[in-house]
This record gives sequence, C-alpha cells and structure tokens, in this order.
Amino acid sequence: MAARALAAPVTTALDYQGQLKQDGVPFNGTLNLRFSLWDAAGAGVPPIGGNQIGDSQLFLDHPVTDGLFDADLNAGGQFGDSAFDGQARWLQLEICGDPACKVRTVLGPRQAVNAVPYALYSLSGPGAVGTWQTSGSDIFNTNAGNVGIGTPAPNHRLRIAGGAPWTTHYWSGALELDYASAIGWRKGPDGRSFGIGETSGVGSGGLYFFHTSSDPGSTASIPNYDLSITPGRLGVNTITPTYPLTVYTPPGYGLVHTDGVREVGTYVDAQGGWLGTRSNHPLHLFANDSIPRITVNTDGSIRMQTGLGGFPDYIVRESMILGDGRVSIVDSEKGANFYVGYSACLNLGSPEACPDGGDDTENGGHLALQR
Repeated sequence: MAARALAAPVTTALDYQGQLKQDGVPFNGTLNLRFSLWDAAGAGVPPIGGNQIGDSQLFLDHPVTDGLFDADLNAGGQFGDSAFDGQARWLQLEICGDPACKVRTVLGPRQAVNAVPYALYSLSGPGAVGTWQTSGSDIFNTNAGNVGIGTPAPNHRLRIAGGAPWTTHYWSGALELDYASAIGWRKGPDGRSFGIGETSGVGSGGLYFFHTSSDPGSTASIPNYDLSITPGRLGVNTITPTYPLTVYTPPGYGLVHTDGVREVGTYVDAQGGWLGTRSNHPLHLFANDSIPRITVNTDGSIRMQTGLGGFPDYIVRESMILGDGRVSIVDSEKGANFYVGYSACLNLGSPEACPDGGDDTENGGHLALQR
C-alpha cells in the first residue's frame, strides 16, 4: 500500500544539522546544547560582539551519534517574531556542563544562517530585487506587476476578489477594516488629501467623507467633513444631520438644482429662508404635476392661473404690505386694484351683508374693490 503525504503549512522551525568532535574524534553520547541567534558574526573564538536576537534554546541530554546530531530550532518561536526580517543572522552553539548552563563552552565561529528554498523564493521571486522587502517593521513591494488576492489576473496594482458572504444580500466580503478605520489619499497639487472614515464616536456616528491638509498617517490638521452618512440621514458639511437630508452652509445658497443653464435653489441669510431661481428665469409653482398655477416672473410680477375655461388669469404687477397690516395689490396693466383694510368682507350677492355696505375704501376697515 502506497503512503500519501499530506501537505502541511511551513513552520518557523529550522532543521539544524551539525557535527561534534572531541580531540579530533567524533563524539558519541548525550550533551546539553544551547543555541542562540545573533545579528553579527562576532570576533575571535569564542566570538564576542553583536546583539542576541530573541531567547536562547536549550536541548538537554541531546543525542550525538558518530559526531552527528540535528535539532529543530525556533520551533516555538524562541528567537522572536522579528528574528528573520531579511537581515543577516548567525547561530551560536554552546555546550553546557549542567542543566542551567552555568558552566559552558562557547564554540566558534558563529555560523551564518543561509536562505532555504522557501526564503529564496520569497526574496528572489517575481521582481528584480525580490517580491517583498523590509524597512524596519514594514514590508513593501517595488515590482512592476500587480497583486491579486483571490484571483490570478489582477488588472490594477491591487485586486481583491471573492470573500465570505456578508449580510442577507450576500455581498462578497472582499475587504474588511477595523472599527474607526479610514482610507486615505495622499496630497494632491492643491495641498489637500481626501479620506473616507467610519466611527461611532463622532457626532451621531456613521460613514464620513472628508478632506484635510494632513497626509495619511499624520495628525497635523483637522478633517473638514464634506459628506456624512448616519442611519437614515445624509449630511452635507455637517457630521450631525438632524433630518433625512441636512445641508449646512454659512449665509448663502445651499441646494441648487440645474440643467446647466436654469438654476433653482435654497438660500439662507439673516432675513430668513429663501426659495427661488438663481438664474434669470421665472419660478413656477404647481400641484399634482399640473401647469404652473403661480409664476413669479423676473420683473417681480406674479401670474396666477386657474387652468379652468371661462376663468381669467390674474397678473399682479405691484403689491405692498402697509405698515399697519393692510395689503394693497395693483394690476397696473389693466387698471384693476385690490385693497384690504384691517378686516375683509366680500359678498358678491348683497353689499348690505357687509358692514358699511362693503364700499369703504379707506376708513371703514372692510374691503374695497375698485375698477
């Protein structure tokens, strides 16, 4: 029956093989062996100098046969996470006379740790100087190709494909960020960088689109929030939208709808809120998807249309609210005047139904119609 080897992940262990001789004769028996990793070869025998990397690893009563022995080094990560970061390393071997290694003999010289096939591929795979290189605790890639995760055919510098299903809509979870994380773009020629961040610790919490003069990774300047998305609300220039759509601006225009020529918008200032056309075009008011019922023209006149046959349109050329609360409306084109005093009464059937007959144009305080 043929045996089948099962693939296993590569571990951090190093298979070390050595030979020991005593007075030129291969040693047989057991020894206490202690290994340590160094960042320099050291000078002299025993070697002196350099810095030890990580902890030492001790093998008690380790068998040696005909001078030969082997040992799995760093199987438990004794040399530390940064032991092999691309920098040169050397192994030092000591023979201990007791289990605590208080009496020991340091052998020399230290032996250089050379690359093994997996490391050789990592350092000299695709790319002129290696696929991944180190810079302190960072790694980077300078090859001219693209990187694919979950795909062998990346079309851009980084492509992420697939991923576990996410939510009942079954989106593919291709990229996962920690809470309170952000994606950033470096500064452009205008000195601004842009970002997208998520947090529940600012305002009402949500997703924020912002710009800043700080490069990613720095905190030199505050973010300026352009758009915020909180549960059920959208905010422009604010991180605390209080309505389904909240637009915050200094005095001036807020929402502007345009086809490239005509513009209608909202406006706020110290006098209050405004709604109208920003361009030189009339403003139409309508209901039920109808024709314009009220039109405010650019010359200040107002046209009211009923849309019913037999009923005239009304054009207001001038209007005035008097200081004492009275209203005067004049159609200067057709010579029609409409005047309302302190109170109003209109009865088209019998003028006697109104006090003073409904014909007091000034002092009676009722309604006067004049043509």
